[in-house]
Amino acid sequence: MSTLSPIQLLPRHVVQLIVKYIASSNLPLFGGVPEGDAKHMELLLPFLQVCHNFRSVVYSSYCKNLELEFYGGDRLLTSWRPWPCRYRESDHAAYHLAREVLVKVDSLAVFNGQAHGFLLRAPFNDCPFPLARSLRFSFSLWQLDYAKRVLDALDPAELRANISAFVDRVKQMAPKVNEIRLELVMQLGHPPDIVKKYFGSLVTQLYQLASRVDLSYYHSLAPMELQLHEIRDLVHISSRNYDEKLGYLVRLNASTLQYLTTTFNRGEDFAGVIRDESGDYVQYPHLHTLKLITCVIPVDMRLPIFPGAVPFPTLRHIALDGEYPLGDETIFRGNAATLEFLSLMIPPEKLVLLRERRVFTPTSHPKLRYTQDDIDMLVANKDFVLGIGPNVVLREVTNIPFCTDLPRMLSPNRDRSCLQYLLLYGTSLDLSQVIMLLDELPLLTDLHCGSRGLGLHIAEQPLEDFANFMNSKQGKFGKRFRCWHLDCLVACSEREVALCVLYLALACPNFNHVAPNGNNDDSFKQEMDLLIDSEDLFKPYASRLRRIAFSSDI
Repeated sequence: MSTLSPIQLLPRHVVQLIVKYIASSNLPLFGGVPEGDAKHMELLLPFLQVCHNFRSVVYSSYCKNLELEFYGGDRLLTSWRPWPCRYRESDHAAYHLAREVLVKVDSLAVFNGQAHGFLLRAPFNDCPFPLARSLRFSFSLWQLDYAKRVLDALDPAELRANISAFVDRVKQMAPKVNEIRLELVMQLGHPPDIVKKYFGSLVTQLYQLASRVDLSYYHSLAPMELQLHEIRDLVHISSRNYDEKLGYLVRLNASTLQYLTTTFNRGEDFAGVIRDESGDYVQYPHLHTLKLITCVIPVDMRLPIFPGAVPFPTLRHIALDGEYPLGDETIFRGNAATLEFLSLMIPPEKLVLLRERRVFTPTSHPKLRYTQDDIDMLVANKDFVLGIGPNVVLREVTNIPFCTDLPRMLSPNRDRSCLQYLLLYGTSLDLSQVIMLLDELPLLTDLHCGSRGLGLHIAEQPLEDFANFMNSKQGKFGKRFRCWHLDCLVACSEREVALCVLYLALACPNFNHVAPNGNNDDSFKQEMDLLIDSEDLFKPYASRLRRIAFSSDI
């Protein structure tokens, strides 16, 4: 006979459901705080005292982002984000679960060897973060004059040894890391040359640990002497800023780079990616994803052109947001056979160039299947949408006011639209409008919008007559429709929305999920069950109707 208590014998999936339920409960005590809030996380603290099974579930679900702080002395602060309180090392043993580790450290502690020495003495094993793939470093550097005096007093060989020892210890602690992000919080002012030299060496060596670099805070590192020529074999570069140094780093890794996202302030900045210092074109044979954000470019500015250049021959994903940075179609040149996803959040007038050069024709891009388009561009450029071919799925179309011509506006002059996911943020539809969409969009699987209830026309009909009508339409429209992401309720009750759901379920054979935006899952389900039990017209279909799930988790 087992000596374990019944609660210790609960299967893991049951424990997961319990923890998930408590973590997402809308408790009045906390006012329904969102997940990740410190008070929200306090709801989970009692589970740590139950048993090993409960601790394991909580740790594996919520112990993914670890923060380490060391500013000198003999104390290392650790905390799990977004947990509300700090834990001593002896409080738990979940370090091995960390997926992302943020290290906050005083730069001088690295230079004088304190940081490395403390990490060696810390209560870690040889590999405390075996699952960590991402490392974030936040270095602080205050009192620049004092920092200069400290570095001047250290032997250069000792300085280099301390930096290398710190980097080696980081690599030992997280051997599988593949992404690095660095930032420097520094006193305003011009850093001394010796600080720029050795901090640049530290940053360079850390970047060499990974194949993916996140340069979101590159502007804070730019004043330092980075040895960019030593940072090679990168496959992923992400940056919020662009300058000549970053352009050099991108070109340096052209032969291995697979993913590039950055922001340009000027159209000509992009030239630094396509052409090197000698004027020769650069090619990126393995780049599959290109995401560019460009600021407003003056209308009278002459944009660069690159005749004959084919820099991105294997692109599968192109996302342009802001302005189109070039005066020709260079970005789209040579990748017609590989392009699969296209996102163009650019002014409609900027598409004239692509139309004139016939970049897209119904047969030019055989693999292009998914596009994401701004509605202003879509409406103003129907011929462009037609030009990208009949097989393309407009995967997400947002911010559309409802009108009876909506399906034809989404897919002009096509017999049947191939839209799969329709997101109408801020738009609420009544049931008759939802039915019209499902009838016009046969491949639609997910609809995200608010509800206005049944609508006047349907509300005036007897419940039984309309239920029989919807059941007779089963399989004739909405064959693939499966989920209604319910954004909000406008001038209607939860009971009326429950009726809408039941009617749709009678006609749509695969409709089985409603995802309310909020914490009304239980109340919607209760209203639906009450209607099934109290209205005779729904009882013959009860087993099918009860399979509909109300959950914000999809």
